[in-house]
Amino acid sequence: MLSTAFVAVASLLLGANALPAENDASVERRAVTAEGVHMVNCIGNSDTSELVYCSNDGSCTGPVPSSSNICVMGVNFLFTWEGSPQGCTFPSGTKFNWSINADAQDQPNYSLVGTGSNPYHNFNCYKDDQHTLFTSNGQTCKSIYYCLDSN
Repeated sequence: MLSTAFVAVASLLLGANALPAENDASVERRAVTAEGVHMVNCIGNSDTSELVYCSNDGSCTGPVPSSSNICVMGVNFLFTWEGSPQGCTFPSGTKFNWSINADAQDQPNYSLVGTGSNPYHNFNCYKDDQHTLFTSNGQTCKSIYYCLDSN
């Protein structure tokens, strides 16, 4: 009887660890404490595309970012993030440059799809799952790509 209970518990424990790879990547990605930059599309009263800087990417989802941590790429239209080297200068004067592969949206979520840089760090950029990063002023802002400090 004891061995039957042991087998049942062991089966449950082994099954709990057998998650799909995408879920593992999602959990791992959310636990990141490095600097990050998100490329977001905000849909609502007016469509906008923004870069959002997060000093601790693991706690970036939820709170509305400070205006000093937002670089607006487009107002009343959604910006095309992919296909050519691009950049945006934050209110602090720090410029973030990136290049996202033209076929990035065809890749699985959390795949490496490009690179980025600012004067302080180099970043690897990944396709995100379009989760809601924050809501503000009638807009829902979804993360399309995220770039993490590669150092």
